[in-house]
Parts: sequence; C-alpha cells; structure tokens
Amino acid sequence: FVPQKALLFGGTVAENLRFGADDATDEDLWGALRTAQAADFVAGQGDGLAMQIDQGGSNVSGGQRQRLSIARGLVHDPEIVLLDEPFSGLDPINTRALKDLLQEMASEGVTIVLSTHVLPQVDELCSDICLINRARPILLGSLERIREDYGGNTWRVRSDLEENAL
Repeated sequence: FVPQKALLFGGTVAENLRFGADDATDEDLWGALRTAQAADFVAGQGDGLAMQIDQGGSNVSGGQRQRLSIARGLVHDPEIVLLDEPFSGLDPINTRALKDLLQEMASEGVTIVLSTHVLPQVDELCSDICLINRARPILLGSLERIREDYGGNTWRVRSDLEENAL
C-alpha cells in the first residue's frame, strides 16, 4: 500500500523500508529504491541505507518522501499494489518513471489498484474502472466498455455523473 500522504518514521532509510518486510535484505531494499527512482537520492546522501529520516520525513522533500513510500510498498515484491494518488509530490520526470514502472509491473502480472482523481491517468494506466461516489461504486467495467457507452469520451463520464449526483 502506498498512501497519498507518504508516512515516514523516525529512523534510518532501511528501517523505514523494512516496515512490514523484516526479512528484506539490503539488496532487496536497493532494488526497491532503484525501482521507485530513489536509489540515486539515497546513495548520494553518503550514509546510504543508514541515512536518518526525521519523524514524518521532514528532512526530505515531498517527492523524496513519496518515492521512499513507493519503495517501501515494493520491497516485498507484491502481487497486488494499492496506490492512493501516487503521483502527488512527484516532478514530471519521476511521474513518467512511475507510470512506466506501473505499466511494466502490470504487464508482468502484478495487479495495480490506483486511486486517483486525475482522469488522464486513468486513460493512460487503467484497463478496468470502478468509479466511486460517496463510498459507493457507481460505475464499474472495462475502459473499453465505458468508452463504448460514453462515445469514447471518458471525460464525459465524470460530467454526466456529477450532474446526476444526489
């Protein structure tokens, strides 16, 4: 799980990444950091995995916090990845890299569950959609079927649903 607001704990990078994956080796951690586009940042700090992270990650940028959080979610090589607004705080280069990573993971059989309010991300990354309004699913189906129902315009889905919302 990668939350929208990256939560880091006071301690080392290694301790943060091993949360929920106590048996992860340093090699596993570096692999997850490379995948999340955070290895260069961590290696460049001099202490590497022993780099200290302040409570809440206040000593790193928002994008760095997000990438460390993504790395933590990938350490144990998950079959399902749940991401809540994973692109928040990322610059365009790291956003593109994360999109590429998610597409690669999906092509390798990893199930990606993406929560987002940004419809272009849905168009680019998702094969199936569950649109939720007020904690209830109101639209469920393949992107292809939804496009057929809405004349190929997934943007119109949102406006139609907003107009008909209670």
